[in-house]
Amino acid sequence: MTKGFQKKYFINLNATRFLAFLPVFLTHCFYTNDEQLKSTSIYVFVQEHLKLGLLALDYFFVLSSFLISWIIYEEIEAEADISLRNFYIRRSLRIFPLYFLVVFIGFALYYYDSFCDYHWISALPSFHHFLFFTLNFYMMNHGIHFLFFLTFFWSVSVEEQFYVFWALVLKYVRKYDVLISVLLIVTSLVFRAMNINNNQRLVFHTFSSLANFGVGNLLCIAFFKYQVKAEKLLSLIPLPLKYIIYAAFLLVCIMYNQVFCVDYLVVPERFLFALFFAFVIADLAFSEKPTFQFERLKWMNYFGQLSFGMYCYHGIIMTLAYFLLSKTKLIHMPFMVFFVTPIFLFVVTLMLAHYSYVLIEKPILKLKKRFY
Repeated sequence: MTKGFQKKYFINLNATRFLAFLPVFLTHCFYTNDEQLKSTSIYVFVQEHLKLGLLALDYFFVLSSFLISWIIYEEIEAEADISLRNFYIRRSLRIFPLYFLVVFIGFALYYYDSFCDYHWISALPSFHHFLFFTLNFYMMNHGIHFLFFLTFFWSVSVEEQFYVFWALVLKYVRKYDVLISVLLIVTSLVFRAMNINNNQRLVFHTFSSLANFGVGNLLCIAFFKYQVKAEKLLSLIPLPLKYIIYAAFLLVCIMYNQVFCVDYLVVPERFLFALFFAFVIADLAFSEKPTFQFERLKWMNYFGQLSFGMYCYHGIIMTLAYFLLSKTKLIHMPFMVFFVTPIFLFVVTLMLAHYSYVLIEKPILKLKKRFY
């Protein structure tokens, strides 16, 4: 049994979870089945410039690998080893309650729909894909045409697969941590090059995301094992250059579809974004004067704590809202589609995530302290 160790809390990174959720929300919140409305310039703009949910997930992958690696290295430093049992229990307490609650809701709706002969829900993947976190492979082979709010969990599957793998690496072969992290990046680039014309594999296959995890691991190793040198190197970047880097990233996001329409750029795309995300994490977590002082924004930090709940629940709210709106003429009205409905969905998502955090997540998360 471990004696326990002091877990470092990167408060300035917490708000970035909320900021990363926003592109996910914007990717899903504008919906209409009106063909005339779909041809309008504002709808075309939304489709071309605001559909950045996958990019946000790439950030979560880098952030998760960085934080998970940091916690494991803290435990190794304090205890000279890692307890796989404690690690997997901590991960389960964080992910499983909301994850399986939403999966249960999805299957309950599906069976209720089948029982009542409504038939508005397509056949779901077998439950074992959710139980064993293989949904990403199902979606890669069979598509995404099933209950909307359950499709989001492919990213949870990818993360869970990484958690299992990386904990084993640091338990048994951690002296090769740098080499294995580099191999993750190389594997991802090779895989993407081999599947350059297969969008399903580029999005959903775990190998396609390995560069994100590899970069997050290397970032953690650099600042955990060589923090003085890494921070000194980071301090050499002047503030104006940091602003330029952030501005360039914003411009690339706005022109995302235009920039990455070239085939050969698809191969390093996730790796290049992972490098930028690593810069963001290093800047906000380790700079003496971070570019953005998010830790001062208490409301944003709190919303960051709710990010997993918002990710889990926003799809349920959208699914029900769009089902009801599709029965009315409101779904054809531009003011409703682009303004009223997104704001309403966002507020309800925040409220549901808040009450879920207070009533469900927070009491369960207190149990995690027993396994540090």
